[in-house]
Amino acid sequence: MDNAIKAIIAESGDNFGKLLAAGLSAEGIGVSVCSKGGSELAEVIAREEADAVIIVDKGNGSEISEFISACHERVHKTFFIVISEGCNEFREMLGGCSCVITHPVDAKQISRIIVSAYIRRCGDTGRDDVEKYAAAMLCESGVIANLRGTCYLARALSAAVNDSGQSCDICGVYEAVAREFGKTAASVERAVRIAVRLAWDRGDRELMSKAFGDIPANSRFIEYFSDKLCARIIRDGIPSVVDSEQ
Repeated sequence: MDNAIKAIIAESGDNFGKLLAAGLSAEGIGVSVCSKGGSELAEVIAREEADAVIIVDKGNGSEISEFISACHERVHKTFFIVISEGCNEFREMLGGCSCVITHPVDAKQISRIIVSAYIRRCGDTGRDDVEKYAAAMLCESGVIANLRGTCYLARALSAAVNDSGQSCDICGVYEAVAREFGKTAASVERAVRIAVRLAWDRGDRELMSKAFGDIPANSRFIEYFSDKLCARIIRDGIPSVVDSEQ
C-alpha cells in the first residue's frame, strides 16, 4: 500500500537532501528526491501529486518565491517548506501555503509540519475527523470511551498534530482544552489523569508496559499517542477524507 502522504525534496546538490529523504522515509512519508528545477520540477510535482515540497534556500530566496508562486497556479494543494538561514524578508514573500524553517531541522519536525499542512488542506471536516480518529485509536488501546478525560485526550491529540507540526506544552494543552469545554485547566488535568490511570489499570497492559514501562505522566501519554496518531495519518490518511477521494 502506498503512503497516504507524499513529499518531494528538491535536491540541493549536497548530502543533506539524501539524509533528509532517508529520515522522512523512516517517519513513513513517501519521499522522492528531484534534481530538476524550475518548470521541470513543477511538472514532477504535478505528476506525482505531492502533498509537500521541501526546498533548501542557498541565498536565492526571490527565485524560490517566484517558483512557488508559479507552482501554485498548477498544483494548488501542494505545501512548500523552505529550509533557510532565517531571513524575515524571505518569510514575508511566502503565502499561507508555504513556511520557512531554520537550521537545525530534523525529519520528525518536518514530518509533523507536513501532516499539519495536510490536515489544514482538508478543512474543518479533516480537523473534526482527526479528533474522531484520535478517540478511536485511544479506545483501541484500552482507554475507556465514555470518560470526560478521554474526550479531552482526543482533543489534545488532535491539537498536537494540527498545531503547525509542533507539540504543545502540557500546560498550554490543558488551558486550550479548558477554554473549548468551558472548564478550568485543573479540572482538565485531573480528568485526563484519571483516564490515563484507568487505561493503565484496565486497558491493554502489554501495549502500555511496552510503551511506558510504568504508569505514564499525562504529558508522556499525550506525546506517545500524538506520535502514533501522526504515523497513522501519514500511512493511511484521514479515513473519511480518503474515502471521499476514492
